Amino acid sequence: MEITPFIRVINSTGNFIDFKLNIGVTNIGSGNSNDIPIDDPIISSINSSLYFDGYTFSFFDLTEVNKTYIKYQENENPILLEPNTPYQIINGTRIQLSDDTQLILLFCEDCENHHQTSFSEKSKRTTAILT
Repeated sequence: MEITPFIRVINSTGNFIDFKLNIGVTNIGSGNSNDIPIDDPIISSINSSLYFDGYTFSFFDLTEVNKTYIKYQENENPILLEPNTPYQIINGTRIQLSDDTQLILLFCEDCENHHQTSFSEKSKRTTAILT
């Protein structure tokens, strides 16, 4: 089975949308020209980027205005990211962009059509795509 990486963008109400990740740079921010546009007034127009080389993922916080935190495991304290510094991320890594917006890197097995889908996190349908 093929493993597909994607970013889950979760808002404060628990709703989320998933974006399939391709090799190269993925730009994230509130501007419409981003690969992953986020509707959150706290987030900069070009807030961050994610680089995927086919094997590893590096996350970059591109702004000094907003504070971005990362958690590799649920039970650890969040790490404040230094702007323009690469942070390697792995399956399940949580990235807090604001009080209202969180990203999670996830992998999906055999999910060719799993991209840019939107669900409520509390929906029963999410169990089919959570790893």
